[in-house]
Amino acid sequence: MPKGIVKKYNESELCITLFNDCRIELKGCDNEDTLLGVGVNFLVFDEIGVVRNAKIIWQEILRPMLVDTKGRALFIGTPRGQNYFYEIYELGLRDDTEYESFKFKTSDNPYIDKKEINKARSETHATYFAQEYEASFVTDEERTLITSRDLEGLKNNYPAYNEVREAVICDPSQGGDECVIYAMRDYDIIDEEILHERDTMKIAGHISVMAGKHDIMDISGDSIGIGAGIFDRLDEMGQYRVHRINSAETAIEKHRFRNVRSEMWWCAMELIRDRKVPNVKTTKLRRQLTAVKFDVSDSQGRIRLEPKEKTKVILGESPDRADTYVMGLYTLKELVEAVEKDPYRLARHEEVDYEYNPMTV
Repeated sequence: MPKGIVKKYNESELCITLFNDCRIELKGCDNEDTLLGVGVNFLVFDEIGVVRNAKIIWQEILRPMLVDTKGRALFIGTPRGQNYFYEIYELGLRDDTEYESFKFKTSDNPYIDKKEINKARSETHATYFAQEYEASFVTDEERTLITSRDLEGLKNNYPAYNEVREAVICDPSQGGDECVIYAMRDYDIIDEEILHERDTMKIAGHISVMAGKHDIMDISGDSIGIGAGIFDRLDEMGQYRVHRINSAETAIEKHRFRNVRSEMWWCAMELIRDRKVPNVKTTKLRRQLTAVKFDVSDSQGRIRLEPKEKTKVILGESPDRADTYVMGLYTLKELVEAVEKDPYRLARHEEVDYEYNPMTV
């Protein structure tokens, strides 16, 4: 601000006092008690769509601060689904309230190149583009990351690859959920085993047998919880390339995704959307894939998935098969090196009948 109108700066309190003794203060919503005060003439509530308890903060703390001054308020933000920000926006579209609403798309900004917007449209999930670039308050249904329409597009889809990528993937069971083991080759599930087991040595044995059955050297899976013991055992065996995935860790593209799980699901969505994977055949897997929703987690626009527990409530079961499949797609795309095709090796191992024998593992 021009120094001529500033009387005093107070950086520790994030406050500026002007020459006429008016004050401009900046406050955060992490601690609601710090917002308490009186005599506010004008209030700007920024990024209201991502503020936790925004309705309570506005109605019980901020709104009373404007009463004695008959002050005004401005709400700013990017839509984050149909939450309290949406309720306020809807008030401004009615004629019988003191609210007024405005919407500006990215394309309304004359300083942003239209070519960049079109490029983003072609590379981005349609719902995410509508929310982030067109200021749309998308519904829960629209926030489905992998849609039924995406999966329908895979029917009669048989992508051809010059090289082979293959791995065995496991999502260990937690709290009675399914322990899913998939053998995958070229983004297709070629074998599966569904266990209800929490014994790390037994699970490691089943994974080893499936890897031997298909002559696969790469193994990956979620290393959280009992997964740590499973992959420690497979490491000790010394015959596999073990890729540990901690789905709760910070994503590689941390400016785009909240954690690794969100990054993996986004990767799977792009592969399915671009029809780079074969048809998903089983009804249960398809149902789980279309049950997971995404959201934008903060003002940086980082993407996260809804908590797994929330998906379980809607689905009636844990999306363990979908998580394993998604982890497999991510493993094959990002972690496994492609090898030259050897049709004789593939045919030979498909003819062998392997059975699990814990004494040999």
